[in-house]
Amino acid sequence: MSDDHMDEVYGVLAQGIISMERRQRQAVVMKWAIDAFGNFNATNPQQRAVRFMEEAIELYQAVGAPKEMLHKLVDFVFERHVGKLKQEFGGVSLTLLALAESLLMDADAEEIVEITRCLVLGPEHFTKRNEEKDAAGFRIHLGDPGKPG
Repeated sequence: MSDDHMDEVYGVLAQGIISMERRQRQAVVMKWAIDAFGNFNATNPQQRAVRFMEEAIELYQAVGAPKEMLHKLVDFVFERHVGKLKQEFGGVSLTLLALAESLLMDADAEEIVEITRCLVLGPEHFTKRNEEKDAAGFRIHLGDPGKPG
């Protein structure tokens, strides 16, 4: 497929995603995740949280924050009581929006670009990457959900 054709496909796909409500985009992403990672890796909340943390750490790294502080923060958080799931989920969203604003970025636009990029690359690309991460020990076991692979 030519670059011009890929740009056209990318544009059409992005326009379709832009017109979707967030809940619809969430459903599209889940279908893509199941196709790319398989049902367990896509639907297990602890496994999704592992992948979420990978992306969050990559974002932390991209803004130039120090590795040592992140290690200290992990210990700090795990020494406290476990928070309420819905409140913590909302806190992640709120904090991401504040970070986007501090970076002068449009959170919705960046989300749409990334969804489009992943859909264009196709699930096979991400299946291979996911298998490499599983082999490196980042897969939650079925028998012991809290035990990393």
